[in-house]
Amino acid sequence: MYPQYKGEFAKLIDNQVKYNENLIEHFSVKDDFPQIAVSVDMLDTGVDIPEILNLVFFKPVKSKIKFWQMIGRGTRLCKDLFGAGQDKKEFYIFDYCKNFKFFSENPKGKESYSVLSLTEKIYRYKLDLIVELQNLVYQAEERYKDYREELIEEFLQQINKLNKDSFVVKSKLYYVEQFSKKQNWSHITTIDLMDISDNLIPLFSLENESEEAKKFDNMLYALQVKKIKKEKTARYENSIIETVEELAKLGTVPQVKQKQELILKIIQTDYLKEADFWNIEEIRKQLRDIAPFIEPYLWHMPIDIDFEDVLTDIDEEYTYVSSGNNFANYKKKLEKFLTGNLENSIIWKIRHNLRLTELEKQNLEKILFEELGSNKEYAEAYGDTNIIKAVRNIVGLDTSVVSDIFYKYINDNRLNMKQVQFVKLLVDYVIKNGTIEMEKLEQQPFSTVGQIYDLFGNDVNLFKEIREEIETINQNAEKLA
Repeated sequence: MYPQYKGEFAKLIDNQVKYNENLIEHFSVKDDFPQIAVSVDMLDTGVDIPEILNLVFFKPVKSKIKFWQMIGRGTRLCKDLFGAGQDKKEFYIFDYCKNFKFFSENPKGKESYSVLSLTEKIYRYKLDLIVELQNLVYQAEERYKDYREELIEEFLQQINKLNKDSFVVKSKLYYVEQFSKKQNWSHITTIDLMDISDNLIPLFSLENESEEAKKFDNMLYALQVKKIKKEKTARYENSIIETVEELAKLGTVPQVKQKQELILKIIQTDYLKEADFWNIEEIRKQLRDIAPFIEPYLWHMPIDIDFEDVLTDIDEEYTYVSSGNNFANYKKKLEKFLTGNLENSIIWKIRHNLRLTELEKQNLEKILFEELGSNKEYAEAYGDTNIIKAVRNIVGLDTSVVSDIFYKYINDNRLNMKQVQFVKLLVDYVIKNGTIEMEKLEQQPFSTVGQIYDLFGNDVNLFKEIREEIETINQNAEKLA
C-alpha cells in the first residue's frame, strides 16, 4: 500500500522500536511522515497532536481512565486544519473491540485498586473540588470562586517547585509544562482531571505536615467532595465523629481544651450531619493541628473502597470459578478490601500487634460476614480460623513492630551467627504472615539453618524468651483486649 512513500507513510511506534521519540516528533508535524502511527501504550497519554482526525481502537480496555485518555488524543482543537477558517470540528473513532459498548454497560469501568498515599488522596479530593466548583451555581458566589482560585494556586505552587532535572519529573514534563500555566486551569475537563491525577499528583509532596494532620484533612476533604457531589456521606460523617470523640477524651490537653465548644458540638449534636461546605472547612481548619494528639491506633479512618464496586469487580473477573469453589472469589474480595484499607483503625491495630475490643471484632465480623460475603463463604475459605487471625495472615505484621520485638536479641550480642540467621528468617516470616505456629520452626526455611535443639541446646532460656514473644504475637491475633 502506497509504494511511492517507501514505507514511511505508516510506522509502528512502541517501546521496542529504536528512536521512538524521534518518530513521535515526526508524527506530530502535520505534513511530515508518518501520517499513520500504530502504537501500543505510547500515544495514549502525554502526546498532544491537534491534527489527529481518526483513532482506531484495536484492543479491549477496561479502565475508564485509560479509555478517556485514549479518546483525549482526538479532542484537541485545531484551527484552519482544512484551510483558512476551516477548523477541526470533529474526529472519528473506529472501535473494533466494542469498548464503547462495554462502557455503556459498565460506566465506572474496571479500575485496579492501588494504595494511594495520604498526600495523593488529599490532592485528588482538592482536584475534585476544583472541577465541581466550575459549576455556575458556585461561580455565582464570590466565596466559592475565591476558594477555587486558592486551590488552583496551591496546585501551581506544587507544580512549579518540582525538580525538572529529576528523571521521574522529566518523564512527565508534558504535563508539568501544560499545567504550570494558569490559563489551562480555567476549565478542567474530564481528561485533564485524569491527566493531572495520574501524572502530576503522585509527584506532589507536603513538607512539615504530620501524618495525623493529613489524615484529618483527608477525611474532611472527602466529606466536602461527597456532599458537593450529593453522594452518600454517612460513612465519612461517622468516622469523623468517632475520631473527634477521641479528641474529647483528651480534655486535659490545653490545645484540645481551647476547641471544647466545637468538639462538643460535633459529638453531642447533629452539627456535622447538617454542616454545609463552609462548616466542614471550619472544622478542618480548627481541629487539624490538634489531631496529632490522637494515638495512631485510635483513628477511625473511613473505608475507601466501595463494597459494591469491589464485589462486582471480583465477581465478574472470576466468573469462570465453579460454584463449588466460591471460596476463591471470597478470598479475592477479602484480600482486595484489606490491602486497600490498611489505614482503617481496625486493620491498623491488627497489623500493629494490638488486640481488638469486642466492638471492633463485631465491626470486623460485619464486614467479613455481611458486606463481603457470608459466614458460609468465610467457613469455606478459612474453616474455623479466628477472623482476626485470618486477617492478620493476609495483611501481615508491620515491619517496625516485628523488628522491635526480635532485633533486640541481635543487638545485645547474645546470638551466634546461626542464631542470628534464624531470628532474621523469623522476622521475615512473621512480617509476611502475621503469625507463626511453633512446628513451623522445625520446617523450611528455618531447618536450612538448623534444628531448634542444635541451635539453642546450650541457650534454652534464650529460646524460651523468643518462644514467649511468638506466643504473644499469636495470642494478640486471637484474644480480645
